[in-house]
Amino acid sequence: MKIRFCKEGDRAEVNRLLYQSTVIHSAGVPDFFIPLEESINEKIYAEILSADDQVLFCAENEDGVLCGVCHLSFHNRSGWVEMKNVHVENIV
Repeated sequence: MKIRFCKEGDRAEVNRLLYQSTVIHSAGVPDFFIPLEESINEKIYAEILSADDQVLFCAENEDGVLCGVCHLSFHNRSGWVEMKNVHVENIV
């Protein structure tokens, strides 16, 4: 298995993978999650790929097929000590 940054041409496969999460969430917690036909549209996907504070990783199997995706966002939190944090937005 190979882990790499997602690229522009991966959107359809990333959407396919994230859709699994969308189905589970909307079925399990329908008051909070709505069922969507598309988990990540072209505009949002492009924004994430170009963002400095977000990243999408893809997992490829030996045949080059995407079998996983992880969306991370980065935040700076201040308090007594400046801290950098990462939030897992979604993982499939």
